[in-house]
Amino acid sequence: MLKQTGVHYDETGWKVQKEELGNGKYAWVATGTENSDTVFSLGRNRGQGNIEDIGRAKLGITDDYGAYKNAFDEHQLCWAHPQRKLRDMAESREFGEREKKQIIKTYQQFSQLYHAIQKKIGDDISPYLKKKFQLVFNQIAESRSRDPAPLVKLKESLRRNKGEYFTFLNHKGIPIDNNKAERALRHLVIKRKISFGSKTQRGAETTSILASIILSLKWNDPRSWFKQYLALVG
Repeated sequence: MLKQTGVHYDETGWKVQKEELGNGKYAWVATGTENSDTVFSLGRNRGQGNIEDIGRAKLGITDDYGAYKNAFDEHQLCWAHPQRKLRDMAESREFGEREKKQIIKTYQQFSQLYHAIQKKIGDDISPYLKKKFQLVFNQIAESRSRDPAPLVKLKESLRRNKGEYFTFLNHKGIPIDNNKAERALRHLVIKRKISFGSKTQRGAETTSILASIILSLKWNDPRSWFKQYLALVG
């Protein structure tokens, strides 16, 4: 997995009933960009050290959670997260008419840029388009006098992390969202709802191993994954 061009990372809650010192109530996932090889690590805290445990990639694709800051040689930030934040603000009833208008305008502009870039992922992006994408991004992230405080904060984050939103320009095939990691966590979220997590830390570690092996096999080869699994345990 770590030899692939990029690796997606994400985390979610995972309760351990008999939590041990140094561990926690979170599950981490890492999955490569080129196939469905996936590693899970359950019963962890939210600290940066978990990235070392699960495997530190040279190029990481993540949301803007602080644990990922400076964790990789190169870092691609997820465009879907600021888009969702803008959508939530646009649908909120907490803002006045003028503020709402400014939020909706920013949301629409960001969404248009996001989708325009998605159409070009995997292609050789021309120098003209690279420059245009970044110019439009700068215009969207520019502060306006009518911006409400949450929008000001989001725009500041966009400007501060601009380079990490455009890492994909230097690597063909790197996605601009972290949706693959989020999809990888769905099975774990369903299991958490049914089982309420793990009873012990050892149980969490066992689930980590089984989920990593079984789901990697299944996602890479849905038709014959079970035969491969039996060959591993036979």
